[in-house]
Amino acid sequence: MVDAVVSFVVGKLGEFLINDAVFLGGVEEEVKGLKNELGSMQNLLKDAEEKQYGDSDVHRWVSDIKELAYDIEDMLYAFRLKVRKPKWGCFPCVCSSLFDIGKQIKDFRKRINDLSPSSQSFRLKDLGNRAGEGSRQTLGKLRELRRSVSFAVEENVVGMDDDAHKLLAKLLAFKNNEDLEKMNEEDLGRRLHESLQEGSYLLVIDDVWDKEVWRILKAAFPNNRNGSRVIMTTRNEEVATSSDENTHSHHLRNLREEESWQLFCQKNSQIVNVDEELKRLCREMVQKCNGLPLAIIVLGGLLSNKKQQEWHRVRDHLWRHLKAANSIEINSLLVLSFNSLPYQLKPCFLYLGLFPEDSEIIIEKLIYLWVAEGFISEGEDCIMEEVANDYINELINRSLIQVGRRNWGRTVTCRVHDLLHDLAIDMAKKTFSYLRVLDIGIVPSRKHHKIFDKEIAKLIHLKYLGWYTTRIDASLIYNLQRLQTLVIYGGAVAKLSTEISRLQELRHLIGVFYGNWRLLIDNLTKLQTLRHVSLSIWAQIKTEKLVNLRGLWLVGSYSKQEVFCFDSIANLKSLRILVVGRGYDKTCFSSLQPLSGCPHLMDLKLVGTLEKLSEDIHQVLPNLECLSLERSNLEDDPMPLLEKLPKLTVLKLGVGFYKGKKMTSSANGFLWLEILLLVVSDETEEWQVEDRAFPRLKGLRIHQSGMYSNLKYPERLRSLPSPDLVEFGEYPYFPRR
Repeated sequence: MVDAVVSFVVGKLGEFLINDAVFLGGVEEEVKGLKNELGSMQNLLKDAEEKQYGDSDVHRWVSDIKELAYDIEDMLYAFRLKVRKPKWGCFPCVCSSLFDIGKQIKDFRKRINDLSPSSQSFRLKDLGNRAGEGSRQTLGKLRELRRSVSFAVEENVVGMDDDAHKLLAKLLAFKNNEDLEKMNEEDLGRRLHESLQEGSYLLVIDDVWDKEVWRILKAAFPNNRNGSRVIMTTRNEEVATSSDENTHSHHLRNLREEESWQLFCQKNSQIVNVDEELKRLCREMVQKCNGLPLAIIVLGGLLSNKKQQEWHRVRDHLWRHLKAANSIEINSLLVLSFNSLPYQLKPCFLYLGLFPEDSEIIIEKLIYLWVAEGFISEGEDCIMEEVANDYINELINRSLIQVGRRNWGRTVTCRVHDLLHDLAIDMAKKTFSYLRVLDIGIVPSRKHHKIFDKEIAKLIHLKYLGWYTTRIDASLIYNLQRLQTLVIYGGAVAKLSTEISRLQELRHLIGVFYGNWRLLIDNLTKLQTLRHVSLSIWAQIKTEKLVNLRGLWLVGSYSKQEVFCFDSIANLKSLRILVVGRGYDKTCFSSLQPLSGCPHLMDLKLVGTLEKLSEDIHQVLPNLECLSLERSNLEDDPMPLLEKLPKLTVLKLGVGFYKGKKMTSSANGFLWLEILLLVVSDETEEWQVEDRAFPRLKGLRIHQSGMYSNLKYPERLRSLPSPDLVEFGEYPYFPRR
């Protein structure tokens, strides 16, 4: 994490030398010296970050480097704000500011010298008496603003660590949207009881720890003898026995020895290539897990990422921490697995502790947050978001996070086991103090709005802002020049157009942008994601400078017919995913030919009339992996053209895609297709599929939407499993692994 922060600041110093040289006067050499000295510490940081979690001195040294890097960033930002002011040109201002920045840089260089290995001998004994306190006081206000940023998320998860009042309010909120905050526990319980009387219900409550909380909750669930049920899980025997006299308690048994071994082998692919001695070693460790699935899974993930000659050291470490019952101490195993992570993955894992326990974490959002926090560095040939996606896959492979929901072959959400969640929280307490993320739910009142507007405008270090409310003040955005991600849903978005145009660091803009006004994003060269923009607004955007745009979601109109021309897309050379239309939009599409200007396009969804597919669609879209067509009203059979797409793996042909009677798929067609979803109307009677078509098809779902639909198709396809219905465009443009 700190390596990424220092690397970022070194890069900013380089940009500063290039872009602001005209303002630097006699301090240019000082800036160059600062850049070189800070850069020289990066190699040391990688080694130090590996050691900091087990050594308090190293941890303190790394924290000091991080604070120094942030202070330098603050200095650069404050200087740029000053030089952009209209009165900058007066001579006294120039001299005063150059003197200030020169003094600060000298202080920074002295702090670097005090933290260098030559002065510390890398023993890192006493870092308390550092120089440069003057510059710290100068930047103290900026630092406090940075530190004051909190991470607040509204999730559709009711956590059992909440109090009974909050739990009842959340449960009742699923039934109606009235103001519940003013009601006490008794009123909430009575209201929920009345609401559940209307019909039967099934309630699942996971991981109940507190007997008193359960007593309050239980009173709100009516026993109206109509088949309603409550399923509860707990690791507290007292909670289970006190739940109800008619309760059936099911005690989960631990895995048997052979079941434990099979689970371990699933998590450690290396086991098939090891000799008998190492297998015996692994069996010993698995036996000490006492059939606990989490311990076995984490052990398998830990060993799978270590060289086989290191497995003995893992066994020796675990043996030193055996419990009295001669079994592996689960927390010791979790800590060992965490300590074995590469340094760059550790802050990413710890960050998961900020999400509510047992919540389902949207991976796309998690990636944006990691990038905003500064955990991710650019790769040699990939952007930060792709590096972050690789980190997620690495944590999954190590069994430190669990795959949640999948969509179109990609992992969309993930979860963290509660014990690993506790570990992340415990270790993160001494690691995170510089969060740059603010994600706020509904702001309840006008009074609260004024408070939020005033305070958020001060948080000039924010890099991620999620704002879900009906009222937006333009001044909220004005000072947030460092924003990388802006998620904004609510009224009066049009008023922000000018402010959004000033966010030169913006990478992801997500919201609902409807109407007939100008969205001024033409100059946002770093923009990668743009979601939910109306076709009328998109038509006014100049796309020449949107060279990094990778994901684009456009929506049409329910009330009027609009013709969409793909010429406006042809300039987007980096585009990976394109979604145009939704539900019952009255959109018509012109020729797909201009999409040949988007050589990296992987995912395409079109909702609307498409009179004809291009004969050379396989050349227009050579890298397309996922395609969804709905309400296309095609008159010609699309299969002979679509089957030529060389990389197509997922195909969804939805409602109204075809008006003809017969479809034909030829031999050797759809060579790479894995998932096919068809919604067939009354008009389509037969689907002829030749032998050797769909050689890699793994899942087929056919929904016959018409009242008299009865599609005829080969028997051999009927035995294929039916994949889950999937939503297109949830997970934008990161390559599938």
